[in-house]
Amino acid sequence: MVCNSVRSAAVTLTTCSGPNEVSSPLANVLIVRAQEIIDWVEAFLPENARRPKSTTTVELSLLKMFVAPAAPQAETPTIA
Repeated sequence: MVCNSVRSAAVTLTTCSGPNEVSSPLANVLIVRAQEIIDWVEAFLPENARRPKSTTTVELSLLKMFVAPAAPQAETPTIA
């Protein structure tokens, strides 16, 4: 993996390339941070150019069924 960092007075931006997996907690942090950035940028726009804010709350739940692996076959004892 190759990472590069760029530092300014207020922010350090690090980008990495390579095969990385993102955990659920990290994905949530990244999404929240992206929303904060969007809100910051929109604050500079005139009111009529901003996106309408949604007041709808979405609740999502997932259900995943797990199946136990098949029981290993018992070897038949042989008599010598």
